Amino acid sequence: MDKIKSLQPMLIAHLAFKRNMEANLKKYGLHSGNPKFMLYIADNEGCSQKDLAETFYIETCTLSSVLANMEERGFIERKKSEKDKRSYCIYITPKGRQLLEPVRKQFEKTIETALSGFSSEEVEMLYNYLDMVASNLKEANSQLN
Repeated sequence: MDKIKSLQPMLIAHLAFKRNMEANLKKYGLHSGNPKFMLYIADNEGCSQKDLAETFYIETCTLSSVLANMEERGFIERKKSEKDKRSYCIYITPKGRQLLEPVRKQFEKTIETALSGFSSEEVEMLYNYLDMVASNLKEANSQLN
């Protein structure tokens, strides 16, 4: 099996999932990465940018601009940490909180669509395989530094 061609389904699945979420949440003014960050922040009020960066495996400088954009649009607010004045704690604003239900529903709908036709055992296997892929790549990446 051609390794490059075998990678295509994973990349296409990622992009198709992202496109589905974007298209369905565009009416709320949300950009591509916003929904996952909003749900995490809502479930972890007062989390730090470092927490978000580590959780979603994203560079802190990239995350900083995403959060600045979300803050500008009134979805989140960043407050100086009481414990560490160099870092910020992140909170969902009332405007952002209004979008949590539509965001959660859209994630559920998109996941349901993506996994249509899979048995519960296959879904569990898929998640386990994806966890292994992510773990392997994170380990490989950690050795690059």
